[in-house]
Amino acid sequence: MLCQEILVQSYQQRMALLTPVKEVIPEQILQLSVHAEGQTIFIGGGSTMLALAKRMSDRDSAIFVTNGINVAVTLKRSGVHSVVLTGGQVHGGHELLTGNHVLETVRRFNFDVAYIDADALDADLGLLDRLESESLLHRLIARHSRRYVVAIDHAKFEASAPFASVPLPEIDVLVTDREPSEVVKNGLQLAGVRLVHPDSLNGPPCRAK
Repeated sequence: MLCQEILVQSYQQRMALLTPVKEVIPEQILQLSVHAEGQTIFIGGGSTMLALAKRMSDRDSAIFVTNGINVAVTLKRSGVHSVVLTGGQVHGGHELLTGNHVLETVRRFNFDVAYIDADALDADLGLLDRLESESLLHRLIARHSRRYVVAIDHAKFEASAPFASVPLPEIDVLVTDREPSEVVKNGLQLAGVRLVHPDSLNGPPCRAK
């Protein structure tokens, strides 16, 4: 599958880009009904995850763990949730913590649900990340989560990145803003991944590991 490598954009640029998409994807995730009161939930950093955090901030109380600085602030603002912000180094140009301290925090938890994004998706290799630290984190979270939900916009299907992280069979649900190509759909189907986009929310329920 031939892809072009993803362009590196600032956090502010990514927040301004595809703004309608950042509303569509969180709304679909909320309709999955995998978030319940009292759960322990990982939610990643990045612009799409921040949009999701805004939607979840006043919903049923939960324990949230995140490496996204703005995500943590947004979730805590309502006073409903217990929020754990991992340690780590602030990645330049992003509201994101990276490094071994993030991994050490994640290893202490057993997550009911994990919500993450990625820099790209390949029908053969699975999720791809530009940062090696994010690749390692996503792999670790997959091992510590009962349900693994990936949220990416359609542009990620045409992009590439240097680090392979999570193979498709380890993903429970992939949420996006539009139907992907037949190659991607076939890869997801073979891997047993539930694909969710605006025309597909009548599909089967999310499976638990």
